[in-house]
Amino acid sequence: MTQQVLRPSLRKAPQQEPCATPARLRVGLAIGSEVIALGVRRLLGNTPSITLESDLTADCDVILVDGPAARGHLGNQIRRLRPAPAVVGLRPNGIPCDPDVVRHLDPIRWIPLSVTAEELASELRAAYRDRHGVDANPAVPARLEACLNADLTTREDEILALIGAGLTNQEIAGQLFLSINSVKSHIRTLYQKIGTTRRSQAVAWGWARGY
Repeated sequence: MTQQVLRPSLRKAPQQEPCATPARLRVGLAIGSEVIALGVRRLLGNTPSITLESDLTADCDVILVDGPAARGHLGNQIRRLRPAPAVVGLRPNGIPCDPDVVRHLDPIRWIPLSVTAEELASELRAAYRDRHGVDANPAVPARLEACLNADLTTREDEILALIGAGLTNQEIAGQLFLSINSVKSHIRTLYQKIGTTRRSQAVAWGWARGY
């Protein structure tokens, strides 16, 4: 397309509105879980305002990413894209974010796994507006800051929240579909990271930091 050159005496060309979004949003998926990726494709596949891109390129308006993908080569690929697209993080239900995504990328928004197709499309378009607007990045929540400082994994963050809610190890195992031994192993590592030895201490540590 030929670029129009304006003389200084002519009026300036109209600027695009910062929050304007394209008629069809181009969305790239960087999702390490095949099950979650399949679910997202089913949600967005029949959404008229969304086009799912087959490759992660700078042509993507928004990229939806989860923790496993952010940790791997896809995270590196996304960081190298220029211009940088809006990055939206998928988070497990019940926690404000996925720490693995935060460590490797800078998501503008977070979307829970329980989202509906309509809500997902709306959040993706809002993320595009955030990326091209002002003050796109919200303040980091206290819980997220504590999680990152203690170097907790997503699972440890989730288990700490459930401990604070009063769940037993058996109840945590049932809710997270883990074995009781896996839960105990996560809790031992969690205690070491936050410097506690008892459940009551872990609860107090979590409550003081927004859990």
